[in-house]
Amino acid sequence: MNAMTHTRDDGRRSPQAGRGSHRAVESKPRECRRATPRSPQRLPCRVRVYDAAQGDWVTKIGQAVNWSQEGLAVQVGMAVGVGSRIEVVTPRFEEAPLCLVGTVVHTRPVLAGTFEVGIETTHVAPVASE
Repeated sequence: MNAMTHTRDDGRRSPQAGRGSHRAVESKPRECRRATPRSPQRLPCRVRVYDAAQGDWVTKIGQAVNWSQEGLAVQVGMAVGVGSRIEVVTPRFEEAPLCLVGTVVHTRPVLAGTFEVGIETTHVAPVASE
C-alpha cells in the first residue's frame, strides 16, 4: 500500500482523508471555522476582491452556494488568498440587493478555472439605492 491510500473497514483501499483533489488550497485552522450549519442555496452574485498588488478592486460574477450565520461560500473564476478582503452582492426578491463584506477563510478548486471561496462575514447590509 502506498502513502496516498489507506484500507477502509470493509477492506477496500481509498485515498487518505485530505489527500484528494478537493482539499483547500489555503485554509484557516479548523478551530476558527463556522459554528453553525450551512444552508445550501444557489444565487448569482457579484464578487469584488481587493488586489493589494495592483492597489485596486477586481470584480467577477459568481454564484453563492451556501450560507451560515457566520458567512458563506461562493464559486468564482479566480483563486482568492486567505485573509483577502472580499465583498459579495446578491439579489433579493422584492428588496434591495444584499452586500456581504468579509474575509476569505479558505479557497479550493472545484472545476477547471473555478474555485470555492469560503468567507467569514464582518458586515451585512442592503445595497443603498442610487
